[in-house]
Amino acid sequence: MHRVRSRRRSYVAVVLVLLATTGAAVFGFTSVVSAGTAADTELKVTLGKPREYALKASATSGKAGEVAFVVRNRGKVTHEFIVLKTRTPATKLKPRPDEPGKVVEPGFLLEIEDVEPGHRVTVALPMKKGHYVLLCNIEDHYAGGMRSDLTLR
Repeated sequence: MHRVRSRRRSYVAVVLVLLATTGAAVFGFTSVVSAGTAADTELKVTLGKPREYALKASATSGKAGEVAFVVRNRGKVTHEFIVLKTRTPATKLKPRPDEPGKVVEPGFLLEIEDVEPGHRVTVALPMKKGHYVLLCNIEDHYAGGMRSDLTLR
């Protein structure tokens, strides 16, 4: 089971798309959308390809408003997907003092936990203009390159 966590902690329903459809728990104001959504911006995010510790977004900029993330794990190990609203560039996040293999998460907005190999999750949330960081913060994954900047206008 996958969990989607956001800064608010209310519960809503979600649909998780794998090769087949299963249930999942969602925390916060996020919603799940289908492909071809009416979102202002739709980003495809690939985890684990072309190398295991890679995170590649289909764009580094987009329109503020409803933003849909179509997250797919094409790697061989479990990853997660986190969205932060921060002025700090993706490569400059500070290590956690208590967990040096992870980074501090300023401006936390969203986390999709335990994205297993081959799984795809689509989540949409309202996002304002500004700079965001997309990352996997499982131990040593960020340091391995699982991070990207996103600017919404």
